[in-house]
Amino acid sequence: MTIKELEQTVGMTRANIRFYEQEGLLTPRRSSNGYRDYSPEDVETLERIKLLRRLHLDLDSIRALQHGELTLTRALERQLQELQRDQAALEQARAVCQKLRDAGTAYASLNPQPWLAELDRSPAPERFAPPEDQALPGHPWRRCFARGLDLFLYGFPLSVLNVLLLRLPPSLIQSIPFRLFDLYVSLGLMLLIEPLLLHFWGTTPGKALFGIVLRSSTGEKLTLAEARKRTWDVFVVGMGCGIPFYSLWREYKCYKFCADGDRCVWEWEWQAGKRAQRLYIPESAGRCAAYVAVRLVTVALSLLLVLQGQLPPRRGALDMADFVRNYNFYAAYLDVGAYPLEESGRYQEPPGNMVVIDLSGIDEELWQPLPDDSGFQYTAKAQSKGGIFFLDSFLYSKDLPGLLAFAGAQSEINALNFRPDDWTEALPRDQWNFDLTYRGVRITQTARFEGVEPNGATWVTIPTGESASLCLTFTVQLS
Repeated sequence: MTIKELEQTVGMTRANIRFYEQEGLLTPRRSSNGYRDYSPEDVETLERIKLLRRLHLDLDSIRALQHGELTLTRALERQLQELQRDQAALEQARAVCQKLRDAGTAYASLNPQPWLAELDRSPAPERFAPPEDQALPGHPWRRCFARGLDLFLYGFPLSVLNVLLLRLPPSLIQSIPFRLFDLYVSLGLMLLIEPLLLHFWGTTPGKALFGIVLRSSTGEKLTLAEARKRTWDVFVVGMGCGIPFYSLWREYKCYKFCADGDRCVWEWEWQAGKRAQRLYIPESAGRCAAYVAVRLVTVALSLLLVLQGQLPPRRGALDMADFVRNYNFYAAYLDVGAYPLEESGRYQEPPGNMVVIDLSGIDEELWQPLPDDSGFQYTAKAQSKGGIFFLDSFLYSKDLPGLLAFAGAQSEINALNFRPDDWTEALPRDQWNFDLTYRGVRITQTARFEGVEPNGATWVTIPTGESASLCLTFTVQLS
């Protein structure tokens, strides 16, 4: 029997049925596809619960009846005493209501104290209407957004470490293997940190923002063992162990569970008779607005981290070692095919298994500081016989990393006003010789040809059988 059929048979809403399942009063079997299959015995159990709740028996008494810890006769005798007290309380309330009406007192002049004192003489508290036994709303989106914020907070320190301390190039950070590594480190931190948060505070930063509080079925904070099991079940069942694509499927399935008023596997206390944990989720539009504000802050922090990661490792006045470190950072950052520099300013030899095709015939190249320490200069000498000198071989693979290494270190430069693309666009794309100033940095390039005349294009062709040489200097210095 499906839950829709069960609703029609017993005359209960789905929320009622889910509530009694969560309280452990109803345990339908599961079919092979994972869906509930309600039996005639389940119908009978629900009808018994419905009758006893209409008689105002509390859930603990019904649970004790099911477990054989209480006889029906004893439960009804106790309930009769409660109902008699309720009847006396109702009679007291009726009498006070009638006296107050007959007194003809206006609301503005009502003195409640004597009437409250008379009601307080009632022999029992007012518990007249049976409680609404319905499962609390799942709020799947709030819980999903809270989880997303928690994962960001777990992983953000790692991002700071990669970008600002280890200075890993974006090409590596954005690669799929590194993203998977970063994800699993964040999930590992979740498995370590979240149980402690749930055990000591009963919430996490993301949950606290929505006012979500987690408690055991008895209203206590989770034990450390319970918190660890819950977090592990979230990782395995709710997040699919972080496996790409499969994790999306698992998250969708958990969303459906919550949207249907059901409980996910990690929300049950299996050692406590399969009773559901308590999850308090207040209805508050203000908390949703606060979440949006916090997420905007996290987006701004992430963007600022990316921008900060574009700055070189060394700032301020640079010596040769500082410049080399900045240059190697941008050689990896830009991925333009430039080899790293040695501390002497010479380029490191390519790996032995790498095939290098150098159409420009570069024989010698070196970066050195200027004599007055105002900047740095790149010098390259090339010879070719019947070949081609390419401007791009110097301008982007050699000149640009050096320009950024020097310009990004200046005190006027910060994360908000430094864009490597702006400096790339500042370099002339079709000139062998230029002298320009951009944002306080003078950029000069001079190309001297022998044996061939430059034609102003981005390459210079040497006729077959003829020899030509090129001496190129590229200088970056304070203007």
